[in-house]
Amino acid sequence: MRTIPLKHHAVEDQRGVALIVCLILLLVMTLLGVSAMNSSIMQELMSNSFRTQTATLSSAEFVVREGEQVITGIVTGNPRPDAGYHDLAEDSLDPLDVAAWNFKTQNFDGGEYAIEHIGRREVPGESIAEGEEVAGSHVSIFRISARSEGDRGAARIVQTIFVTLEAP
Repeated sequence: MRTIPLKHHAVEDQRGVALIVCLILLLVMTLLGVSAMNSSIMQELMSNSFRTQTATLSSAEFVVREGEQVITGIVTGNPRPDAGYHDLAEDSLDPLDVAAWNFKTQNFDGGEYAIEHIGRREVPGESIAEGEEVAGSHVSIFRISARSEGDRGAARIVQTIFVTLEAP
C-alpha cells in the first residue's frame, strides 16, 4: 500500500487561524443573543408597567363612578353614612397632597375618593320663544377626587366635575 505524503508546509501555514475565526464568530453570535435577550426583557418590563398603569387608572375611574352614585344618593335624599362627602366651605382638598387624604375620604375597594360640594351656581340663559329665564337655571357643582394605587408603586389620581340640577 502506498501512502501519500502530506506537505508539511501547508499545515504549518495555518497555525490555528481556523480556531481564531471560529472563536470570533462564536463571540459575535453570543453578543447578538445577549442583546436580543436584553431587548426582550426590556419589552416585557414595559408591557407589565403599561398593564399595571392601565389597571390602576381603570380602578380610579371605577372609584369615581362610585362617588357619582354617592352624589346621586345625596341629592335624592338617600345619603350613605360616611360617604366621603366634603363641603368646600369647610376646607379644600389638594388632590396631589396625599397626606391631606386623611379627612372624610371613603376607602373603597381599589381606591378612595373624596367629594367636594363646590356650591350652587346660576347658569345664565333665556328662552328664545318667551324671553324669560329658563326653568332650573341653577346647578349644584361637585368635584370628585379619586385615588387608586396599584402594584409596584403605581398610583393614579382622577378628578372630575359632576353637575346636578338638585341641591344637596
